[in-house]
Amino acid sequence: MKQIADNQINLINKVKNYLNNNFNSLNLTSSGLTYFAAFGQNTSFGLMKYWTERKIGYFIKLFLKELYSLIIFHQYKIITSTNDRRSYKKLIVTWGSNKNFDKNGIYHDNYFNTDSSVMSDTLWFVIFSGSNFDIKLNNNIIVFIKEKKINYIKNIYLLIKSLILNIFSFNKLINLISWQSFYAKNLLEKFKLIKLRDLETVLLPYEGQPFQTSIINYLKNSKKLKIHGFIHSYPSIPTNLVKRKISPDNLIVASNDQKYCLSRFFGWSEANIHLKESSRFINDDKKNMNDKIYLPINFMSAKKILNLIDILFNEIKYINYNELIIQNHPACKNSKKHIYLSNKLSEKIKYIKKNNNSNYKEKISIFIGSTGSIVEALDSNIKVYHICEDMVMESYNKIMWPSINFENISSNIIKYEKNTDDKLIKIGNKNTVFSYFN
Repeated sequence: MKQIADNQINLINKVKNYLNNNFNSLNLTSSGLTYFAAFGQNTSFGLMKYWTERKIGYFIKLFLKELYSLIIFHQYKIITSTNDRRSYKKLIVTWGSNKNFDKNGIYHDNYFNTDSSVMSDTLWFVIFSGSNFDIKLNNNIIVFIKEKKINYIKNIYLLIKSLILNIFSFNKLINLISWQSFYAKNLLEKFKLIKLRDLETVLLPYEGQPFQTSIINYLKNSKKLKIHGFIHSYPSIPTNLVKRKISPDNLIVASNDQKYCLSRFFGWSEANIHLKESSRFINDDKKNMNDKIYLPINFMSAKKILNLIDILFNEIKYINYNELIIQNHPACKNSKKHIYLSNKLSEKIKYIKKNNNSNYKEKISIFIGSTGSIVEALDSNIKVYHICEDMVMESYNKIMWPSINFENISSNIIKYEKNTDDKLIKIGNKNTVFSYFN
């Protein structure tokens, strides 16, 4: 595991060097090649794979996918009662869908566990997933939503224009020819229409996405204010959260280990990381994470995963197959490869149940790929088994997460347990978010 941890630290240092040296010289704020999420499948992810495996083919494949995504790119618009928001001193930039809005136009936020009526003195900028929205909004909500139709001619024109303008700079070409870059520019264009004269504080569930960088840069250049980034998940190596020139003023975290990890390895000063209770994980949560196999948002090879599952099933004897449930990622319900993997796993479990009458009561769960939910499961006193396609990108290590014990079950399979009675995540309540503005 030490070699894996060393490789992870080397990768983090490459990301830090790129963002704070190479990238700064390009003077780009909307680059798509800055979202270094270990769970993503974009060109930044491809660049990390190149750094760790020295294979350029996967990066090229992802770049070609970016070109195609720009041809089918949706334009966006904002829905608002008025652009004049000069009286608001607080702003939250977040994500939402139809299920977050009630019939009265009140928005209920998943990250902060509050709603727009409770925080009526706060302006909510909601990035909406979907294109159908027919709800009458409360006055303190603005919705950013994609247009229903795709303008292919405009998209091809903008793509060709970008290719011509950046053809003589390879670095600019791979940074700006991406869905993330086009999306960031489109969002910022609409965001600038909002008049925010009295704004003092901005809060956002921060992920280091390019559109967030663009908003932060615009607000910092236009007025004096404080921007707080709430870290709402707990991935093993959060390379997307590396401190860079354009970042929130402060991060809000709910985990001692995560604060240590970000300050020790990711370039953040301890003074700029505020340890507070989580607004996302609160006392009212009744989430059962026992006896489940969790699929990730992205994976490379179903075949490799299925082979590793076979090894794991042979290695551990106390799985209650009668209770074991496949949990697909909520963002991948219609993904063909996720459905295929889920069906194959179900077939394996069904076969084992016929030939195995075990009825163990021990709490276990199995996680596949890059995920932040492992930390949540450990706080529920569940034994966690982690199947990794890529150990460097996906696995936790004791150097960064000192409160977690690790045991290699087999190659690419790890068992995790807590080594402390303390919670890894500081659980909050429905009023926790108010402390984030202090």
